[in-house]
Amino acid sequence: MIKQLILLCCIAFVFLSAQQAPPRTTTITFKLEKGSALYISYPLSLVQYKELLLEAVPGDTVITITVNSAIPFNIININKTHSPYLFFPGYHYTASIQKNESNLVFQCTDEEKAFECNALNNVEKNTSSFSTMLDKTLTAYTQTGQYSHELDTYLINQRNQRLEKLASLRQVQHLSDEGYRLLTAYIQYEFISRRLIPMYYPGFDPSALPTWYIDSIYQYKQSFNDPSLLALSSFQRALVYNSQFTGYDDTQKKSTLPKQFSAARRYTSSQQIADFVLYQTMNSYRNKADKRYPLYIDSFLQQCPDTLYRHIITANYKFLASEKTASTSQQLFTTQQKIIGLDSVIKGQQKIVYIDCWASWCAPCKRELAYSAALQQEFKGTGVAFLFLSLDSDAVAWSRAMSDYSFMTALNSFLITNNYQSPFARKYRIQGIPRYLIFGSDGRLIDENAPRPSDPKLKELLRKLAKS
Repeated sequence: MIKQLILLCCIAFVFLSAQQAPPRTTTITFKLEKGSALYISYPLSLVQYKELLLEAVPGDTVITITVNSAIPFNIININKTHSPYLFFPGYHYTASIQKNESNLVFQCTDEEKAFECNALNNVEKNTSSFSTMLDKTLTAYTQTGQYSHELDTYLINQRNQRLEKLASLRQVQHLSDEGYRLLTAYIQYEFISRRLIPMYYPGFDPSALPTWYIDSIYQYKQSFNDPSLLALSSFQRALVYNSQFTGYDDTQKKSTLPKQFSAARRYTSSQQIADFVLYQTMNSYRNKADKRYPLYIDSFLQQCPDTLYRHIITANYKFLASEKTASTSQQLFTTQQKIIGLDSVIKGQQKIVYIDCWASWCAPCKRELAYSAALQQEFKGTGVAFLFLSLDSDAVAWSRAMSDYSFMTALNSFLITNNYQSPFARKYRIQGIPRYLIFGSDGRLIDENAPRPSDPKLKELLRKLAKS
């Protein structure tokens, strides 16, 4: 008997094209065989993404996601291949997944759109892989601070290979002009983003990079004027990395907020792209020690009309401001945007407390949450309580991720103020997640490296502690 599990992901925000075309609904259905897995990342908006992580599904499963968009977008298969797929608004796509299969092949009632959807995956499978070269070259780059001719030549050749492969695919099967344009753009901006890899590092110094390389980066100044490409992940990466470069301050030897803020309005003719860059600049900076930051918040709110961007920046600023009040004892940020103490939350349970340290961006953490849900049901009504402490630095991302899990509530889910620099993280040497701790009903630590929810040993341990 086929188990029908329909997951309808209603998207609250839509993508806007240059012509302000109305959004259309795209549906994507995954048919999973028992024991198969699915790991994808897909857009909720231009700046928010959701990961769908399913592992060894217990029965034949059907899952459908919906995306409302005015412009073509891509999703990423993050299970081994990390392949991108292109989707056009208004179509229905399906993919059947067998056990032990990591590759995705999408079908569509429109054969042309099905071919275009899978084209990037076909191109990447049939051209040289970047990962091996990337590992070696990035190691050399971080050690020497130099961007090499070797890496540059490799990237150029790889881009050319992929463009040639795309052209050959076009010869054997028809691609629409729009599809070919978007697929070509994805490959080109993937190339640009990889050329801009040095800008990814916070401490990059253009003066330490080769002159020939820096001169070539200036060529990209007019490459970001087409808002119809904004939903392509390669375009976004290239855009963000390039804004780091244009925002570099020679006097301070780093990319600064004033420079980036100013540059966001100067290097593109598109208002939508400028708003996107301005949002990314404000959301990535968030320096509570910078007294100018509130002034730039005000300027951003005056200049940017996008309601989603404004909401995220405002909410995260409230969280940032709350951290200024944090004391030597650990403070938590609540869903009501208030501050409470961790000690009082633990002691207030008057039970054995199992703490799950996670974050919205942590895939291994979220894989464990499925086991955590079952665990909570099993221990419901016993002397065990479950707390979820997020190490997100983005309050909106945390709140949105929480909504995916019905067992996370305002009573058991909190955001750790000051992140990895918090008293809690320092005291228990939390440098990576997922991480699990157990406290007694008296608030004293029992285990600072407790088994994870998928570990059968955890049930035995919790039962033993609950009885004692």
